[in-house]
Amino acid sequence: MRLCVTFFIKTYEEAENTLHYMQMRKQIGVLYYEKLGVNQLFMKQDPEAITQFLTQTLAPLQTPRAQASELEETLRSYIYHSRSITKTAAALHIHQNTLYHRLTKIEELVQMNLNDWNDYLALSLAFHLQQFE
Repeated sequence: MRLCVTFFIKTYEEAENTLHYMQMRKQIGVLYYEKLGVNQLFMKQDPEAITQFLTQTLAPLQTPRAQASELEETLRSYIYHSRSITKTAAALHIHQNTLYHRLTKIEELVQMNLNDWNDYLALSLAFHLQQFE
């Protein structure tokens, strides 16, 4: 009997968390908790902590310079294309050398190494979490 009660409590919490997630994203419809994937990790995070993480990670790319949005778009595409130079350059309609130049500039601005797994993960998560801002 105790196992049954524990199961219902867990199921209720998952449903509540899923509803909260859908409200944050302004989604309507049916969504299963299991389908939330990595988002399950951030559902109970303090919104201020997430905002601080985003600011620390992406703020250097959001400078008022005209080039800033171009660099952010480049980094987003690079991450989306799993660090493939060929695919990223093609998607952005730029030469690969131009992409290398932009990536070097991005690394300087954010003070991270795109070949370092932890830095790459931090930037990937920042872009993912930015959707909820």
